[in-house]
Amino acid sequence: MSSHPTHSTPVPASAPAAAPWRRIVLGAVWLYVAALWLLALDHTFHWGLFGPTVPPQP
Repeated sequence: MSSHPTHSTPVPASAPAAAPWRRIVLGAVWLYVAALWLLALDHTFHWGLFGPTVPPQP
């Protein structure tokens, strides 16, 4: 065994506060991409999830 003590590097005080914001931003981007993907599928297969597939006649 080594006689040298193991030291961990100190973590800056701002590091723990950055994690929740990163998670919120990642969640928002994930939801945005999921909505675009669902909109593209709806437009492709005419499911009508986001309104009528055919515009109303005048």
